[in-house]
Amino acid sequence: MPPGGRDGDVGVRVAARGAGLPTTPAALTRHAGTWRPWRAYAVQYLWSGNDRPINRLPSEGRSPV
Repeated sequence: MPPGGRDGDVGVRVAARGAGLPTTPAALTRHAGTWRPWRAYAVQYLWSGNDRPINRLPSEGRSPV
């Protein structure tokens, strides 16, 4: 799926499943061909859709570290 992501990136595959997209590396790479030249943005969007602490803004007054 490069640029912007590695083939088989687990975070992208999990987000793809949640978005109703293909989840195998080969099928997702084929599908991502339609996103050219915005594939890197699409990958970032998929990554940010995962519910992980790193994807959340820190609470006001708290350090992110």
